[in-house]
Amino acid sequence: MSSNEGGDDVVIDVRHVSKKFGSLNAIEDITLQIKKSEVACIIGPSGSGKSTLLRCMNFLEEYDSGEIYISNQLLGYTKTAGGSLKRSSRKQVDQVRQRVGMVFQHFNLWPHRTALGNVTEALVRVKKMSRTEADRVGMEMLGVVGLLDKADVYPDKLSGGQKQRVAIARALALDPEVMLFDEPTSALDPELVGEVLSVMQKLAENEVTMVIVTHEMGFAAGVADEIIFMDKGKLVERGSVKEVLRSPENPRLQQFLSTWVNRNTMWTD
Repeated sequence: MSSNEGGDDVVIDVRHVSKKFGSLNAIEDITLQIKKSEVACIIGPSGSGKSTLLRCMNFLEEYDSGEIYISNQLLGYTKTAGGSLKRSSRKQVDQVRQRVGMVFQHFNLWPHRTALGNVTEALVRVKKMSRTEADRVGMEMLGVVGLLDKADVYPDKLSGGQKQRVAIARALALDPEVMLFDEPTSALDPELVGEVLSVMQKLAENEVTMVIVTHEMGFAAGVADEIIFMDKGKLVERGSVKEVLRSPENPRLQQFLSTWVNRNTMWTD
């Protein structure tokens, strides 16, 4: 079932979404919209609900209340005649989920497939492409992330940064309408972070719609159209880089940002 309330340029429309784990409110009454070609970075302390919100956007976590629309299609549920929500079939969920690419902290590559094989597997199985066409798209995507020379290499021979770039290529290959990144550099050695952020910077320059959970504040300041600050499961403040990072209004956000040294020199125009 679809709804046009969010507008044609809205890719992700989150409406009053909450999620509990037992008695813990992981996210509470979250409402936000992500528009086409927008880069939104979600920041906040550990345990603030950032990753849970991101996983709800791909229905890897089933949200308990509220609604999430992907390009005006309700994700995970179907509205009954009485207006209540009923869990969608797996097929319906997968149809909507195909619009969303996801990149995780820990790569999730298949160890028994080459870099190219990791990128092409879903193209063959999900998109039903021929192996020849899948290989063509796969090589194109490996080129986007700068790994054409690693096409025949298995994951155990790749660095952490290279593995993450293969994971990005795999997500891009399915031609999603939005890319979700869940702290994509947190599992990397510091010297490997830059190569992944460089690829993501290029995606931003090419107007790929992205939602990024990150602790890389300098990167967020450089690519984000909007910064979203979360704390204790709630959306506390959101706005432009200047509004949120330079002139924060909320005391909790001010406290969070005060832990980052030299922010006035780091976040320049």
